[in-house]
Amino acid sequence: MKVVLFDFAVGQSLSEHSYKAESGAWMYISPHLKHSVTTKSLLVMQLVNQETRMMSNE
Repeated sequence: MKVVLFDFAVGQSLSEHSYKAESGAWMYISPHLKHSVTTKSLLVMQLVNQETRMMSNE
C-alpha cells in the first residue's frame, strides 16, 4: 500500500486525469483510468494506492 499527501495552491493543476468532485468527496478510480485535478481553492488530497494481485490456489 502506498499513501501520498498532495497540497495544491489555488489554480494549481495535475494533468492527464479527469474527474470533478465537490469538497469532502471520496472516490474510487479504476486502475489506468485517465483523470486530472484543477483546484478552485486550497486543496489537500490524500491518495491511497493499494495494489491487488491475483492469487492462485495452486
